[in-house]
Amino acid sequence: MTINYITNYPFSTFLYISIVIITTLLSSIASRISKKNIQIIMVLFIVLILSLFSGFRGASVGTDTVRYFNHIFNWQNNIANIYPTEPGLRFLSKFSNLIVQGPQFTILVVAVITNALIVFRLWTLRSYISFSFAIFIYTTTYYAMTFSGIRQWIAVAIIFFGSKYIFKLKYVKFSIIVLIASLFHNTAILALILPILDMLSSKFKYKKQRLIFALLIFLSPLLLGGIIIIESKINLLNQYSGYFKNINWSNSTGIVIWVKLIIGLLLYLFFNKKKFYDPDFYVRIYNVYFCGLLISLPGFYILNLSRIGLYFTIFETIMFALIVKSKDKMRSLFFTIIIGTFSTLLFILELSGSGRGHVPYIPFWK
Repeated sequence: MTINYITNYPFSTFLYISIVIITTLLSSIASRISKKNIQIIMVLFIVLILSLFSGFRGASVGTDTVRYFNHIFNWQNNIANIYPTEPGLRFLSKFSNLIVQGPQFTILVVAVITNALIVFRLWTLRSYISFSFAIFIYTTTYYAMTFSGIRQWIAVAIIFFGSKYIFKLKYVKFSIIVLIASLFHNTAILALILPILDMLSSKFKYKKQRLIFALLIFLSPLLLGGIIIIESKINLLNQYSGYFKNINWSNSTGIVIWVKLIIGLLLYLFFNKKKFYDPDFYVRIYNVYFCGLLISLPGFYILNLSRIGLYFTIFETIMFALIVKSKDKMRSLFFTIIIGTFSTLLFILELSGSGRGHVPYIPFWK
C-alpha cells in the first residue's frame, strides 16, 4: 500500500508549505522596497529561514543524511573513514568541530553555505529577473534536494554563485571556482563545460572570447596531459565506473523530464531574445538551462545518474525568473502561470511521496 505522506504527516506538510510562502513573500518585499538596509535584512532572513530549517533537521530527514552524520562523526573523532575521498567536507567537518562539536553543527554550516550562495546569486540578478519567482522555483523544486547529497550541493552552490564570472567573461576565475567546488564533489569538473558553452552562445562576438578559445586550442595538448595526470591522482573514472557497470533502471515513466523539455522548447519558440532587457544574457542563460535538461535526461531513467545535471539545471531558477520580466507581457503571464503551476504540482508530488526522504520533518532534538 502506497503511503500518502501529506495526509499522514500534515504538520510536516504545513512546515514545507510555510517555508515556500514565507520566503517568497520576503523576496517579494525585498524586491519592491527601495531602502537597501531593509532589502539586505529581508534577504538575510530568507537565508536564515532556509538554513535553520535545513540545518536543524534530524538524521532521518533526507535520503542519506544519516550516512553523512556517521561520516562527519568519524572525521571529527579521527576514526578511519576513506569514503568520500574528496577533502572538502572532511576539512569543513573538522573546522566546524573547533567551533561547536558534533555533526549537527556541521550540517547547519553546510545548509548556510548552500542556501546563502544560491540566494545571494539570485539576489545579484534582481535587475534581470523576478527575484521572488526565482525563490519560489528554488523552494518548490530544489530546496528539498539539498537535504540529501550535501557534498554535491555545496559544489553546485559554489559553481552557481561563481557563474557571475562567466557572464563577465572572467573564465579563468570561474575555472578556479570549479576546482574549489571539486574539492567537495569530483563531478563538479563537469562545470568546466560552461565557459565553452558560453562562448558558443555568444558566437564569439567578444574579442576576449576569441582570444581565450584560440589559447585553449593552442594549449590543448598540455591541458589533455594535465587531465590525464589529475585523473591518475584522483581516479575519478574508477570511482564512478560502478554507476555504469551496475545500471539500475528507474521505475519512472520520465514524464517530468519530457514536460520540462516541452516547456524548454516552447520558451525557445515563443520568446524572442529582443523581448528581454538584456537579450545576450537571456540567450546565454537559456543555453545553459536547456543543456541541463539534455544532460539530466538519462537521470530520469537511470537512478545513478539522477544528479549529474544539477550543475546546469539549477540555472532553471534564473531562466524561469527571466520569463517573468519579459517585455511580452501576455506571453510572460501565460508561461509564468504554466511554470508556477507545474512547479507547485511537482512540489506536492514530492511531499506526498517523500521523494527526497524529507517527510516527515523531524528536528534533531526529537
